[in-house]
Amino acid sequence: LALGVFTMPAEQPYRNVIRNTWWKQRGACLLQQGQQDGCSVYTAFVVGSKGEGRMRGEERHELEDSVVGDPRQEEGMLVLTNVTENLNDGKTFWYFKTIVEEYSWITHIAKCDIDTYPALHKLTW
Repeated sequence: LALGVFTMPAEQPYRNVIRNTWWKQRGACLLQQGQQDGCSVYTAFVVGSKGEGRMRGEERHELEDSVVGDPRQEEGMLVLTNVTENLNDGKTFWYFKTIVEEYSWITHIAKCDIDTYPALHKLTW
C-alpha cells in the first residue's frame, strides 16, 4: 500500500510531527526507499513542484517563519514534477499516476490529509 500524505511546503512543522509519530509504526517504510521486507505501508509526503498552496493569513505566516531549508528536499517527499501546489486542480490525479508509473510493485494506493493519524496496525499483514 502506498499512502501519500498530501501537504504544502509551509507545513514543515506538521510533517515533523508525522515523522516522529505514526511514520514510526511497525510496517511503515518510506516509499522512496523501495520495496523492503517487513513493510506493508509505504509512505510519502506529496507536494507539487511549483507554488506554495493557499492557507489563511496568520497561520500561513507562522508556518512559513518556521520552515528551515527547502521543504521539497526533505526526506520522504514525493515531488510531483510540473504540478503547481493546489487544492482542486489535479494534484490527486498526478499522485495516483506517478505511483502507477514509477512504483510498479505497489498493489494498492491511498491518500490522506496531513491531519490524519492512521492505525497502520490495521493495514499491515
